[in-house]
Amino acid sequence: MTLFSNLDKYKKKIAFIETSGNFITYSKLIEDLLFLEKINISGPIILVASNNYFSLLVYIYCIRKKITLILLDNKIKKEDLIEVIKNYKPYNLVIPTLFDIKKNLSNIRYIYENDQYIVYKFYKNKNLKTKINLLLPTSGSMGKSKFVMLTNSNLLSNTESITKYLKIKSKEISITTMPPSYSYMLSVINTYINSGAAIVVNNYSVLQKDFWKILNDFKVSNFNGVPYIYEIIMRIGLEKLNTGYIKKITQAGGRLDKKIVLDILNFCSKSSINFTLMYGQTEASPRISYLEHKFIYNKPESIGKVIPMHGTHSLLRMNLKMVQMCQKGITS
Repeated sequence: MTLFSNLDKYKKKIAFIETSGNFITYSKLIEDLLFLEKINISGPIILVASNNYFSLLVYIYCIRKKITLILLDNKIKKEDLIEVIKNYKPYNLVIPTLFDIKKNLSNIRYIYENDQYIVYKFYKNKNLKTKINLLLPTSGSMGKSKFVMLTNSNLLSNTESITKYLKIKSKEISITTMPPSYSYMLSVINTYINSGAAIVVNNYSVLQKDFWKILNDFKVSNFNGVPYIYEIIMRIGLEKLNTGYIKKITQAGGRLDKKIVLDILNFCSKSSINFTLMYGQTEASPRISYLEHKFIYNKPESIGKVIPMHGTHSLLRMNLKMVQMCQKGITS
């Protein structure tokens, strides 16, 4: 079994909701995945991703097909993108139409374009034989950002564990609050789409009125954010989250101030919202521990306990494998 191999059973349900009001069913998602296969998208692939349907479609396609994908943020500088292309020599390059790189690269051939993205055929090393499914950039907290290599088994095991603990059901709706190239956001995408749930594909900041309108209009039930997002919400008012629809909130991506944690906990307790603190590492696919709502009051600075072991690859095996890879200098 692979991540996203179960999408057929959710055909009638909504997979993605665009802020324009366009609803994309799992049936439409599967149809579009077949289209990518027809235009011969293959790996290794570099995807410069942002929060839009086509980005997420390409991502799901690569993970589902076990195609090696190098995932980059759309804010990457042009010179850095050129460097990654030359270093990793992708077969296909999927980039926003705003990126003009033809002058910088030779042997590049156009194969598909829509109003947001261009797909190029590039180097000839198609169907690279490797178990590595995803190269994901780290935060670069120890210097220049590097890539972590993850297999489909890593991603599937972590996704199933998070889904099981958070009890994510197909009726739930989440919203993108971070870039898809960021491991925490990607984990949210993995867990919700693999569970047949829906995701509102959003690019608005929590500082913008449109974000809160969208949150209400599409009855978002689950909210996920990093410390910065919650610090902003504290300033504009926690009551913004009291929509009547939100039932679950998670926080990861760094340590949140103790006072803010307790303030959110008190708010959630009064509003019948389940609040979960989580800790993750990109190298572990990425969320690896959780602190339950009922334990936060006594241990607000704890990272909690390890997520449930699930699937064929346990968390311990994943971590050991990543440590061994790092020791051998495989991550670059």
